[in-house]
Amino acid sequence: MIANIAGGTFIICCLASFICFDLILLRQYETAREQWEADGRPPGFFWAPEGTSRYFGMRERDRQLRRWTFWTPEWASMDKRARSLFRIQRALMLVAISAWTIGAWQMFFGPRY
Repeated sequence: MIANIAGGTFIICCLASFICFDLILLRQYETAREQWEADGRPPGFFWAPEGTSRYFGMRERDRQLRRWTFWTPEWASMDKRARSLFRIQRALMLVAISAWTIGAWQMFFGPRY
């Protein structure tokens, strides 16, 4: 039961985190286009501006996701909306990782019925 709840929480938080990441990329695209281009023109998971490809831009997207998990870029430090999106995305990722850990623990070490 706990593993099922944790699994559902993990999936919902991952999807919400991906949407939030897309909103951050869209914000960067709209307010700091030069920096977006310097970052390799990364597409989002569900959003990609014209002229980019979600498939061929996976490396840039993954690099940005890893980088932005722990570091707020300079362009976002002055943007209140971007800072809020970064906080939400990081919180969602923390909840997703926690849910995955709880679910895995329950599957391997939980009670057997």
